[in-house]
Amino acid sequence: MVDNDEYVDIPQAAQELGLGQSTVWLLLKDSDIPRFRIPGEGKRVFLRRADLPKLKRPIPIGTPRRDRPTKGQLGKAIAAA
Repeated sequence: MVDNDEYVDIPQAAQELGLGQSTVWLLLKDSDIPRFRIPGEGKRVFLRRADLPKLKRPIPIGTPRRDRPTKGQLGKAIAAA
């Protein structure tokens, strides 16, 4: 079992940050935040709870559409994790 005080999975991270799971994956894609797999927990991906505030960063308004990830890119990011 995972120490609940130190690690959270993606659904828990999304809930604590007030974001959707897809948004968390998108933010992780462009970050250097380490991700972990924990033996006995299957293929679930975990983050350190202490790293969650790093995901809550401002996103510039008016980002050109060509610079935004597409649904296909999001799917690939989720599949790769």
